[in-house]
Amino acid sequence: MGKKRGNKKGPAAAAATNQNLKYFESDLFQCDYSPICGRFLKAKVDIKKGTLILKEKPLVAGPKVLSTALCVGCHADTLKTPAKSKCTKCGWPMCTSRCEDSPFHKLDCRLFREKKIDHPAEIISTDYGAIGILRGLLLKLYQPQEWKVFSSLEHNNEIRKKLPIWLENEKYVGKVIREKWGLSETFSEEEVYSACGVYEVNGFEIGDFSKFGAIFPKASMIAHDCIPNAAHYVNEDDSTLEIHALLDIPAGTNITMCYDCSLKGTNVRQRTLFKTKYFTCKCTRCMSPTELGSNFSTLICTANNCKKGQLLKKTEDDEGIWKCSRCPFTMTDEAVDKLLGKYQATVNKSLPNVKAQEEFLQECKSVFHPNHYIPLEVKFNLCMAYGRENGYKLHELSQQEAYRKLELCHEVLKALDLLTPGMTVVRGNILYELQAAEVLICRNLLESGKCSKALIKRRVQNALKTLVEAIQIFEICDPMKMLAENAKATTLIELKGWLNSLK
Repeated sequence: MGKKRGNKKGPAAAAATNQNLKYFESDLFQCDYSPICGRFLKAKVDIKKGTLILKEKPLVAGPKVLSTALCVGCHADTLKTPAKSKCTKCGWPMCTSRCEDSPFHKLDCRLFREKKIDHPAEIISTDYGAIGILRGLLLKLYQPQEWKVFSSLEHNNEIRKKLPIWLENEKYVGKVIREKWGLSETFSEEEVYSACGVYEVNGFEIGDFSKFGAIFPKASMIAHDCIPNAAHYVNEDDSTLEIHALLDIPAGTNITMCYDCSLKGTNVRQRTLFKTKYFTCKCTRCMSPTELGSNFSTLICTANNCKKGQLLKKTEDDEGIWKCSRCPFTMTDEAVDKLLGKYQATVNKSLPNVKAQEEFLQECKSVFHPNHYIPLEVKFNLCMAYGRENGYKLHELSQQEAYRKLELCHEVLKALDLLTPGMTVVRGNILYELQAAEVLICRNLLESGKCSKALIKRRVQNALKTLVEAIQIFEICDPMKMLAENAKATTLIELKGWLNSLK
């Protein structure tokens, strides 16, 4: 997921203040400007949660830098699935003849024909990774109005020049476009590197496994916040981007998205945002040592005479020092990163089943606050595993295991309500699992005769409300719409029928 630019804007954004901002506006939002934030979108009217704020087609899209052999139409990896066809116009590789009609390939196909540029002979060539940048540059030649929009987007060249990414762009993009493809007279160095920056700062990753990048100019105006009020979803059929409101957004309020994963701790988010978007976030969550009371990054003090204090990174002025709330013990950022890396690696690779995940949660109780993002990730995985994993299928769960699933769902929801409130997909998933656990528990209680029908009915009514909320969330997210339809056609009908039978 890549978005746009940093808090302090460079020359591109500053020059854009005089550009007609009407291009970036709609009936729901307007584009505004500030010297600190650059351009941003804010609500013109009250926007209700779930509302489709924006639907936008990509201005340009293409392979990410360093991509190897791929179909220049659909961007499928031809190292894994060899290309079976070639474009009849330019000769570059394609999956099938259908990919020749891809709108993404239109401009580069024209240039490759005109300049007689052939595709690389080696399938492992990284030259393919320059195509996405080339497509942005080709707007200058073939679509001048779109070029004005593309070139007005922030590139942060002044920051990027000091970073390793600049040398990478020079080697894998600049030399390919200007030297190998002979376009030095067509595009200047500044234009090429600015186009690289536009993609890096504003690009959204789309396609299976985020295999290519795209520029959505209006969506790129949306500001960042670590507790956002909007989120984006991509329709993989036509690569359109949809922005939906997660929360009610009052008129005059900035529309925001989280440029990184909001379910990571502040240190991780800050590092990713600076590395990919070149700014340091100073939102209320990032400025709160406890992440607004969630303790999402809080560690347990490991000093021998303490082991009860909480390790917090107080402020950005503490030079990366984590301090215990009860004793003099401290840890450096480096030491904390090493500790987190060890446990995160275990989560990523070494927890194959429910038993291993439950043991991990017990093991890390002395290291992490219960709400820390690493154990929370495991709790989320367990919410899914109870009811799906072999030996823990829904019909195989004991009542104790069903209650454990319910407990985990409530713990995860509590954190989500603080840090990613509203109609998020992760919330929808947990709500769906919660109702499944609640329904299973109620069926077991009914069979045991240990609970009154009246109480069971009330619990089932609550489960029904939970299911309806989950479906409403899935319906606004294109990748989840099929699940929403299946849930309405089966689970919802069955649950309503059972509820009606509880008299």
